[in-house]
Amino acid sequence: MEGTEEGTEEGKAGLLSGLLSQAGLKRDEADLPSPVQTAWPTSSFTIMDQYSGMRSPGSADSACLLRRSSSGNHRTLELRSQPQSAVKVSRMMLLLLLVSGGVIVASTYLIDKAIKQTLEWRRPSNPCWCEFLHGSPCPWGIRYGLYVVSGSLMVGLATLVVEWAPSAAGSGIPPMISVFEGVYLHDLVTWRTGAVKAIGLILSIGGGLSIGKEGPFVQLACVVCSLLMQFNKCFKDNLFNDGIVRIQVLSAAAAAGVACTFGAPLAGILFSIEVHHAQYDTSTLLYAFFVSMVTSAILWLSSQPNSLALFRVSTEPFQVTALDLGTFVLAGAVSGMLGACFVRLTFIIARWKIAVITSRPRRLGFSVLVCCLSLCAWFPLGAQFHGTQRSILESLFSPTASPPTYQLVLFPLLKFVATALALNTCLPGGCFAPSFAIGASIGSVLGKLIANSLGASAQDLALVCAAAYSGAVTRTLSPTLLVLELTNRSGDLSIGTGLAVMTAYAVASRIAPSIYRSHELLSIPHMPEMPPNPNLHAADVMSIDVQCVSLTNSRTQVALALGTGTQLWFPCVDQTGHLLGEFFHSDLTDFTLSCSTEEHGHDLGGWVSQQEGSLDRTLCHTHLQLSPNAPAVLVHRVFKMLGPGAVYVTDAGLLKGAIFKQALVTHGYKATLTD
Repeated sequence: MEGTEEGTEEGKAGLLSGLLSQAGLKRDEADLPSPVQTAWPTSSFTIMDQYSGMRSPGSADSACLLRRSSSGNHRTLELRSQPQSAVKVSRMMLLLLLVSGGVIVASTYLIDKAIKQTLEWRRPSNPCWCEFLHGSPCPWGIRYGLYVVSGSLMVGLATLVVEWAPSAAGSGIPPMISVFEGVYLHDLVTWRTGAVKAIGLILSIGGGLSIGKEGPFVQLACVVCSLLMQFNKCFKDNLFNDGIVRIQVLSAAAAAGVACTFGAPLAGILFSIEVHHAQYDTSTLLYAFFVSMVTSAILWLSSQPNSLALFRVSTEPFQVTALDLGTFVLAGAVSGMLGACFVRLTFIIARWKIAVITSRPRRLGFSVLVCCLSLCAWFPLGAQFHGTQRSILESLFSPTASPPTYQLVLFPLLKFVATALALNTCLPGGCFAPSFAIGASIGSVLGKLIANSLGASAQDLALVCAAAYSGAVTRTLSPTLLVLELTNRSGDLSIGTGLAVMTAYAVASRIAPSIYRSHELLSIPHMPEMPPNPNLHAADVMSIDVQCVSLTNSRTQVALALGTGTQLWFPCVDQTGHLLGEFFHSDLTDFTLSCSTEEHGHDLGGWVSQQEGSLDRTLCHTHLQLSPNAPAVLVHRVFKMLGPGAVYVTDAGLLKGAIFKQALVTHGYKATLTD
């Protein structure tokens, strides 16, 4: 099937080039609107119009057709609705997510089990293979060396594995944010990326790197849904080939991936919404809630309800006082400042790494060196810091297994640096669980100092600081709900945790961005940030070099417009320059190739009027127009919230220029200011 589609596209390109040659023109292949190559690992991307859809056959619930009136003197707009198609698509989505939920739970459970087994095998206090080789219990030095060497070898192997699919590197959340913004990265959700992501995650965490699982689990969940959408022809035709529905399915899958990471479905849904979406379509919430509940139900029915939980502790409730609330706010401010410093340190290391670590041997050496240094620091701290992130968190939250003070002081310092380094190794891994552990250790230190004067215990303060610190790093409020779900305390602890997380969020937002907003550092195609100058207007950021078409254009004229630019959307204007609508690039390509030589004189308007039975070959009237005096901030919000492929700048209906999402993604607002 893929070969047939590629052959069809090549045939169209050849026919279009021949048509341009007949007109005495040459098509420059460098100007073709093909997927744009970026510095991000060998992946191409497609700019999606989330406002008007991909306009593939049957993809929308309604479509606009331009028809001739009975008199033939003018054209009118007709709206054709397809409510039955919408119901059918909704049922297919629920069925797909039901199956996907089971596969996601099974995949994440097996990965989590493999990580635990790997860490247990490498645990210094139980190296059975070492005793077999030595013939007696291993001396401390041999256990130390084997612990470091085995972890470094696993991390080195993980680095080599990731080279096979570079799109599997890193967290996975920043590129998924781009997908939800309408920049579809093709290599992000393939089977190869999913397999490498899973293997790399097991080797990285099993090797001892200070990383979490939320980013990889999100990407793996999206890979599962993407593959299932393409596995069945009915799913592929109705779900995968519809860009808007595909994004809805992937958004629900992302929520399921986070829910499996936390073992808390409600916190997972909220975290996914906060991280992935600048503007959330509430119609997707039903599907996200559905698949998250499916994953939770499967875990409960399998007698493993807490197997994937981030932690599970039981603490005693307390009587909240004004002093407690003030302490929680102060703890939130401290956690917010430290979380923002962590993000800044991570980005500083990333800039240095991009400038220095430029080859495969250097990437391999850097990953192994980071792992070696981390393990050398962890080993002397004690056995309770050699296990999984869950075991470390539960030891920090447990009143009966509180580590000594010197370990609590050293642990957050070492974890702070080790996590910042590990996140820059480009190995699969997230930051939430390590951040939660850093915050918990900070809270434990504060609790030992001031808990005797509070109603809250040291463990309560550790929980509050863990939520506040992780909220500051990820710029989310969902850690509040996470703590409530995993502790079953919705009364006393909810107030203090909420205040601390809000304070940390506010403090961190003034110092550093979210750690997931690393698109520019990683050269990931994305929608740029808001223009820094508040006095800019739409006329200042628009492009005036816009290829337009008219309903009276012949196919040669349309082919000329297609062959001399890189536009994906083409405004349609009348003889006076007033905007009528827009065409997608593929629609105009079909027009230029559909007419035979004898029909060379047929114009574009006549071709459109003959396409009543095909909803995708239409003049789209759902375009967006802004005044030249509209603030550039409004332009930014329109692209972020509505996701159109293009916004047209008009004055009393007269086209003045256009702002294309493709240009913003590839060049940002700076390029448009120079036009």
